[in-house]
Formats: sequence, C-alpha cells, structure tokens
Amino acid sequence: MFKRIFWTVITCVFFATCKKNDTSVPTGPIPTPPGTGILQFKNFYVQGSVLKDSSDHDFIMRGNNFPVFWFPTLYMPSLAAASSLNANTARLVWQVQQLPYTPNLSVLDQALAACVLNKLVPVLELHDFTGGTNPSDLITAANYFSRADVKAILYKYNHVLVINIANEWGDGTINDITWKNAYTPAIKIIRDAGYKVPVMIDAPGYGQNENAIIAYGIDLLNSDPLKNLIFSVHAYSNWNNSSTYTNRINAITSLGLCIVFGEFGWNVPDSQQPADFTCRVDAPLLMQICQSKKLGYIGWSWTGNNDANACFDMSTSWSDTSNLTTWGRQWAYDPNGVKNTGIKAYIYQ
Repeated sequence: MFKRIFWTVITCVFFATCKKNDTSVPTGPIPTPPGTGILQFKNFYVQGSVLKDSSDHDFIMRGNNFPVFWFPTLYMPSLAAASSLNANTARLVWQVQQLPYTPNLSVLDQALAACVLNKLVPVLELHDFTGGTNPSDLITAANYFSRADVKAILYKYNHVLVINIANEWGDGTINDITWKNAYTPAIKIIRDAGYKVPVMIDAPGYGQNENAIIAYGIDLLNSDPLKNLIFSVHAYSNWNNSSTYTNRINAITSLGLCIVFGEFGWNVPDSQQPADFTCRVDAPLLMQICQSKKLGYIGWSWTGNNDANACFDMSTSWSDTSNLTTWGRQWAYDPNGVKNTGIKAYIYQ
C-alpha cells in the first residue's frame, strides 16, 4: 500500500530475543505420494500464465501481507492464524534500510521457516523503495538479495520462495518505459546471483498502473533468461471504479503473463477512510474475478497499520481468528475468500 506507515512499537527494539530458525526445514528432495517416485528438488516456476510449484502442480496464491520487519517479536502467530483460514501464501515485509529497531537476519530466517511450517509460500519483498523514482533503488534492492549472508538464508527455501524485488517502486510520475528499463538490470542481478525462483514485479503507480505491464511485461519476461516472472498489481484508489474491473483484468490476462493481485483493499466506510486517499475497492468482485480467472490474490494486511490506515487491518489480534475485522471477515469468508478457495501448495500436502 502506498505511503504506508506502521506503528513503531517499543518491542521492536528487542528483536534479539527472537528464537533461532528451525534448522529442521527440509532442503533435499521433495517426497510425493506412494507410487509416483521422488521428484528432484527444484523451485516454483511460471509456465505461460500459470504458476507451478516445485512438484510441478498448479498453484494459485491466496494470501495475506505480514509486517515481519516492523514487528519482529509480534508477527509470528499471525502466520499460523492465516494458515488456519486456508491462506496458502505469506507476503513478508522486509527492508534494506537500517533503523534503530532493524531485526537481524535470523528473524528473516525464522519467518521463512515459519512459512514452511505453516504450509505458506513466502513472497519476500523489500519495502524501502515504495513510490521510488530513482532506478538505482532497484539495483540496491537486487544487490541486497545478492549479498552472501542473505543468499545463505534464502537458498535454504529455494523450493518455495518467491522474490518480490521491491514494493511498489514507481510513483505516479514514472512512465511505462522507465519502469521497464529500471527493472531489466535488477532482474539480471538476481539471476546472476544464482536465483532460479520466481521474481515478482510490482506495477508502477504505487503498484496500481497495470498499463506498464500491458505495454512492457512481455519485454521484461523476455529479458529474464529463465522467463520466470510474476507480475503484481495492487488495487487501491485507482481501482475504485468496479465497472472497469473486467475490462482492465482482461487486458492484462490477454497477454498470457502470470498475474497476481499482490495487495488490495476494500470498500472502506466513510468513517474509516485512510487519511491521504479514498479506497472504495469492490473486494468481493475482485476476488470473484480472480477465482474465475485463476489469478492469485494477497490482501493487505493482517494487522499493524497506523491510525491513518487502520481500516486495512484484517484483525485486531496477531493470533486469534475470532477477532477479524469487517475487512478480515470479507477476505476470509466471502464465497471467493481464502477459506473457500485457498488450496495449499501440493508440495505441502
């Protein structure tokens, strides 16, 4: 979500108290049902418009966003809570920027291990560059993923990991060609670092300008030697007119690219509207279209938004699914919500 600010809680400074990662996470071949043999270890991959898991089965994201970086001592129970509602994907907020409460990399390792434990596919994103306009931001983000200490952690989760280079890079002034030209070298850096996992690319315009994907998504895909890209649209104020959804989504999907809605909001009541924009997204319709077209979606967000954006909290608790908000209940229990449509990745079943 653009211009998002979270509560800074004092518990954040105590990140060092977090447990070490679960070293029992499997790193070898992935077992399959009796009689089918053993599939060799590999990663998720895109085949046309379809995302395949590392056991070669189709996978449709149904998930939520989790502020791991900002709440390193609090976020953990929310992964299990979302999983219990049939969520199958966790988009994890992380950052490059060093802040007084910045958690160390063991927290990231712990979060990824917890995703595996809870049968969630982790989508790791760097949030520093939201609304950025300097192409060097994406080079900085890609270089972060290429650091030896970061790779040592992420490589353990290659069988489930998705790398979302940067959250919502590109404000409303970034044109389509600038977006394409900025991402091309960043993708190369990721691949040169040895990652074969899917790379998720957010649209510009704070994630909401799908026209850039329409114009240059195929060019970006062709620039990737593995052609393993997921393109992500975020639905907030630019998606307030629900009468345009079908045509807009048809225009994106007609390209045959792998598309997800990596964030989306809801039709916020007047009394709860965020401070700096108006959000009237028809979430039920968006989820219905995603279900009918087999598109992934990841709602924003479990909890932790500041007062100005509290309307996007899906729960008032990190752990208790009985404390879902109106928005959270919509995301979870709508006929096309995660409870009714979420299917765990086959490798976890």
